[in-house]
Amino acid sequence: MNEIRVGIVILTYNRADVVEQCLDSLVRAKNDTRFSICVIDNASRLAEFKKIKRAFDLLKKERVDFDDELIRMNHNTGFPGGNNIGIKKFLKEDDITHICLLNSDVILTDYWLDRLIAHDSDAIGPVTNACGNEQTIATDLQLDSCDNNFEKINKFAQKRYILFENFVKETNFLGFFCFIGTRELFLKVGYLDEIFGRGAFEDDDYCLRILNAGFKMHIARDVFLYHWGTASFSQIPVRKLMRHLQKNKTIFEYKHNITWKDRSLLPYLGFKQDMHFLLSHNDDKYAKNVFDNYYEIIVSTIDHLTNITQKCDSLFIKASLRFYNLLNRIWRFIHIRYKRISYIVLTRKILFLVHYPTEDDLKDGYFQRVNAIDKILSVYLKFYVRYYSGKISRNDFRMINKINANTFEISINKKNPIGFLALLIVHILSGRIYLHSILRLNSKLHRILFRTARKRILDVHGVVPEEFLFHGDKIGYKDFNEIEKFAIRRANVVIVVTNMMAKHLRCKYSFLKKSRILLLPIFPTSSSGSAKPTMKSIKDKEVIIYCGGLQKWQQVHKMLDFVHSLQKRYDFVFLVPQPDELKDIYTKKFRESFPGIVISAGPDDVKYWYNKADFGLVLREDVIVNRAACPTKLIEYLQHDIIPIVDTVQIGDFDELGYKYISYKRFLNSYSEDKINKKEWVKTNKRVLDKIAMQVIDGERLLAKKIR
Repeated sequence: MNEIRVGIVILTYNRADVVEQCLDSLVRAKNDTRFSICVIDNASRLAEFKKIKRAFDLLKKERVDFDDELIRMNHNTGFPGGNNIGIKKFLKEDDITHICLLNSDVILTDYWLDRLIAHDSDAIGPVTNACGNEQTIATDLQLDSCDNNFEKINKFAQKRYILFENFVKETNFLGFFCFIGTRELFLKVGYLDEIFGRGAFEDDDYCLRILNAGFKMHIARDVFLYHWGTASFSQIPVRKLMRHLQKNKTIFEYKHNITWKDRSLLPYLGFKQDMHFLLSHNDDKYAKNVFDNYYEIIVSTIDHLTNITQKCDSLFIKASLRFYNLLNRIWRFIHIRYKRISYIVLTRKILFLVHYPTEDDLKDGYFQRVNAIDKILSVYLKFYVRYYSGKISRNDFRMINKINANTFEISINKKNPIGFLALLIVHILSGRIYLHSILRLNSKLHRILFRTARKRILDVHGVVPEEFLFHGDKIGYKDFNEIEKFAIRRANVVIVVTNMMAKHLRCKYSFLKKSRILLLPIFPTSSSGSAKPTMKSIKDKEVIIYCGGLQKWQQVHKMLDFVHSLQKRYDFVFLVPQPDELKDIYTKKFRESFPGIVISAGPDDVKYWYNKADFGLVLREDVIVNRAACPTKLIEYLQHDIIPIVDTVQIGDFDELGYKYISYKRFLNSYSEDKINKKEWVKTNKRVLDKIAMQVIDGERLLAKKIR
């Protein structure tokens, strides 16, 4: 219990009357779990803020030894934006293990935090009196503005705990009146999406992202908290509120390409769950019989009410229902078509000057970046461009192909000018261009499009001119230096993957202001792989892996010398796009076959091999191409507890962040004599990953703001 520390984020906006009761209950409710409080005031009126501050000062007097904090915003950042400030604060504190998003209109009860944390869930929430899903339960509580509310609620909560102790149910949605998630969950899923403005449907969005990330959510049905409900939304005029809710619902549906499902009947599901639990955990036969009868009556009543339209025998009602359903279908047809048209016209659009990545493309780090940015900007309508050559045919007139609900690809035959007209129309409608590499500006057309766009985003995840110079191409270096200067001068936002790259660009271009630079590294993701060893059994010895390309800066010959020297002491696995080419190089160099496994593995199979490895090769040279980079494979090594073997320490920001590694020379000469604490090194590298994850979620949030 002592190792756990929870950061509690409480967002307030006026309604000091409920905030006072919430903060008072935080002090009065008994708990053994350590927690810190961050109250974010979302620009309340001055009179209301003074009352909130007075209540917070009283809380500080009771918790004088704790680092609680009150932050007042200059403007209302909405529910997602306000909570993100608290999440960011607590993620910076290394000893925070969980983060709790707590509404300011909630009254807490004894041991609420201890009991929620004890269930050891990725994400968990309690039951309450007002939520709108199966977390809602019926209560007979009669509350007023008096001080005895806490006693009434606490008494009810403790009685419920006795009846439902250790009763936890998995769910696909948690209300954010009280939401607790692990540090790992927030680092992987990120912040609440601020596109939802004041709020509403950001909880649906976040819960869906949690499930998509592989985490599980639970409802602790033995913990009860009182929720006044709609304390903030009640301050908005009804018509304005309804328009806002409809807008956010549309955003949610198009972002995830699903139809939102009404949850108004889910409290009945919660009731049925409670009844099942009581029936299965009651030993008294007489009481069980009473519960059985009560249960059957209530459940049959609920079923009758919820299915009355299907069970009704009246021909008149059936005919009315059929007529109503017909009208409803007509309306839905018109409404959906209208929504689609309005969505395409009104929704923000982005043009990417690159083709949409295929499965084969995703073996390459460049397209992994394209795919990751695509997911970050999922709420936008996205248009990609694919060029091809050949004779003009009828297919050329099917220029825009739909990939999913909000992603399209413009196919352009270089010999057909009509395709370029379609590109121009999309460019005018979107007004935004996202450029993944200055290599795309080698085309005059692309330079014109980039120059004339209203919003220009340049993603510099590689120092292209310096790469040409590294390969001895001075003409390419000169040409792309000019193109890079052109792009950086005109870009509204310049995205970099490391601070080292930002320093390099600012030294190179004095006109590039720091405010225009956005740091956004990308975490690679891989699912459980299906690949299996094809040459020999591995893990007889320690395994050294390499995953990546065969570019010059990877020092392929140096790696092969390393393999040849240590082949008797270690097993080797090389995952490369051109396995035959690597085998040929080794055979010509040493006149023998490669002593290990060399294959081309897709993103879904890489994880299998990483789980077999102990060390990973990153033998990059100490040149600007590598000093400014953020190699995908190095992050993947750290994710899978693989200790990197490096030729130079200066790779991106990793040394500055404090990662643990073994130098190439040390490993080659004396590693067998050294004793390293691998567990401690892995823990240190996990902390480095946490820091990078913070950079990712900060970058995603800033990108969403700057691209609007």
